[in-house]
Amino acid sequence: MSPWDLDVNLKSVVLDMLYLSSFILIGTIMRRYIKFFQTYLIPNNFIGGAMALIVGSQGFGLIDLQSERLVLYVYHLLALTFISLGLRQEKKHWGKGPLSKSIASLISYLIQGLIGLSVAFALVYTIKPDLFVGIGLVVPLGFGMGPGLAATLAGSWEKFGFEGGAQVGLTFAAIGYLYAFFVGMALINWGIRRKKTALIKDIDHISNDMRTGVIKEGTPKVAGHLSLSTEAIEPLAFHIALIGFVYMITYLIVDFLAGIMINNGLDGFVATLWSFHFVVGL
Repeated sequence: MSPWDLDVNLKSVVLDMLYLSSFILIGTIMRRYIKFFQTYLIPNNFIGGAMALIVGSQGFGLIDLQSERLVLYVYHLLALTFISLGLRQEKKHWGKGPLSKSIASLISYLIQGLIGLSVAFALVYTIKPDLFVGIGLVVPLGFGMGPGLAATLAGSWEKFGFEGGAQVGLTFAAIGYLYAFFVGMALINWGIRRKKTALIKDIDHISNDMRTGVIKEGTPKVAGHLSLSTEAIEPLAFHIALIGFVYMITYLIVDFLAGIMINNGLDGFVATLWSFHFVVGL
């Protein structure tokens, strides 16, 4: 089912936000006081997410955190995140502006897709001739775009013979998360020890603020500046409205393109178009 068509009640959405907020706080507190998390610089959101997985519907079932709703949140928040990046001021250097970010992301996804397709074709021509070749394209979906897109896109391919596509997408996404957090953290520590990182130069001299995640020493960093007069409108409210307006335009554009595809007999590819709505937003 499309994330735009999933029926959810307001109570479930509010409770989900309260649960997720609570786990973020729990993760922050655990990072602040537990030495293990400080030593390996494990992010607060990963700690909180692991706790949510344990007590949620996929674990002990103590709270009602349904994967269908979480996929919905990931789908929309991904687009809002890309829109926020695109609305930032264009910079002169490569990698700083929305255009360069989108090109770099697409190149990264393309490389992952080529690797996945190469492995898939190798299996088809050797030991698994009945393999659905499109499984190779699930690699960039799971590793680069998260469970929401991986499940949505791979699930839409089930009508073309990709048996269990949604489950395969979620599996690739889970592998991607595990690789990012465990192998990624190991690589970060490796880079720190060899002085190859930009923010941290020496693992033995990491400040207590960075280890605990709570800034106490020195002057706190400035997160931003007001761009509008508070007498007229709250700047944060305006920026949220701006992001919402761009997302509305994104929806109208994708809906228009989907209508054209349906009128031309390309119904099977509409789900794929909706899955890449975040690119239009960027």
